Amino acid sequence: METSSSILKNDDEEIDKSDSKSVYFLRKRPRLSRGDKNSPVSEKRCVYTRIYRRKTPVMFMPTEVLQNILSYFTNNELAKSIRLINRRFKIVAELLLNSRFTQLKLRLYKIKRMIDASMQHTEDDMEIRCLCKMLGVLEVLTFYYTLLTSTIWRYISFKNQPSNICMYAGSILDKYNTAIFEFIKEPHKIYAPLILKDYTLPNIVKDICAESKEFVIHFDRVTESQLKDDDFCIPCKALDILDSATDVKRTVISQRSIGNTLSLNVKYYFSNSWFVALDINDEKPKSWKEQQRLMFMRLRRIVLGHSEMSMEYNQFKRETTFRVNAKPKIRRPINSVYTGYGEVGEKFFYYGVMNEGAYINKFVSPDASYSFDSVDDKLKTRYLGLYISVELRCPKELAPYAILNQYTQMNELLIEEKRYVNSTPRRRRRKIRDLLELKMEFLCPSAIFPRLPTFYRYYVNNSK
Repeated sequence: METSSSILKNDDEEIDKSDSKSVYFLRKRPRLSRGDKNSPVSEKRCVYTRIYRRKTPVMFMPTEVLQNILSYFTNNELAKSIRLINRRFKIVAELLLNSRFTQLKLRLYKIKRMIDASMQHTEDDMEIRCLCKMLGVLEVLTFYYTLLTSTIWRYISFKNQPSNICMYAGSILDKYNTAIFEFIKEPHKIYAPLILKDYTLPNIVKDICAESKEFVIHFDRVTESQLKDDDFCIPCKALDILDSATDVKRTVISQRSIGNTLSLNVKYYFSNSWFVALDINDEKPKSWKEQQRLMFMRLRRIVLGHSEMSMEYNQFKRETTFRVNAKPKIRRPINSVYTGYGEVGEKFFYYGVMNEGAYINKFVSPDASYSFDSVDDKLKTRYLGLYISVELRCPKELAPYAILNQYTQMNELLIEEKRYVNSTPRRRRRKIRDLLELKMEFLCPSAIFPRLPTFYRYYVNNSK
């Protein structure tokens, strides 16, 4: 009894001894030892008393100060370590990662403008060659940044995010920073590999390309598949992927907005590409969300193959334009072909892309000129070419990135929304706002020659 009374006296809280229930729970609760020398309790016995610990001073700092401190960490450390400490560190770290990712676009644009200005003030063939190689590398970095943006922009742009997703691929951002630093301070590391061997990217750019491909696949398969909000399993993401392609003919057939609903009809043309869907018997049907993910994967592979080949050809045309008297002669890109296949549901898909040299080598007679521009238009239409027609109807907040940028002024949105509310009945407004519909039609005319289906339709609505 003496021992228990001494413990009660040493406790910070004043507890009424008459309250036997509180004393009972107090004795049963484990406490931390204070190391009080005046306590009559022996040192061998474990005595526990409560200690109230304050938060660390860094937790009381303003958000701006904490953000300034965390800005000294690398993006990889922010994503893998700092973000996992507690909730406040997580919020600040995600803000830094998202803001740094969005700032990359402006930084890449500034470097491109600097290189364009340098090319106008030089006449040396070797300097022009180096600058052309740097422009080619910059075009690759910009394309992969656009591809990353098409994957995650919906989750980092809105104030009311559907989940706590951020740009958690910090290593990609660090490597982008390294590449931008080499462009400005050590440009020889950028153009030297391309001069020694044409169409060979520097190691840092190769790492960015490889990690970007892995990230978008992981994001679709793991992160986005776990979301509970079905609206953000976005069929509209298909248009973002198609819009990220380079050298693709994009034609807007119609675009109109009725209140908060957007109706869009766009057509894309991929040259030297094909897409065939065959009917099969599938014993293992996949879920609708998995079918969406695989459709995004197929579109992304077509975009990747077409863009990478077109960027090589653009580099060749750029050098032939600026280096008129080049010695030795500028080497053309090697012939390359990409093919992919896979089965989903009751369909087997076969798709692919080839570059200009492979197309001419396969379909143009040896007597014809090598220039692709001189090939007959009937020949181009007859053999290869993929037409993708997209009809979309969705709320504006789910619109594609290229379309949503047109509605940046909030005043116009408010005026349009007010007219819509005043002129549309309430039942019809609800029906239109809930509507989400996507129809994609793939047309490959060249598939008729090997007697394969030339048409495939992919349809999504809000009921699925």
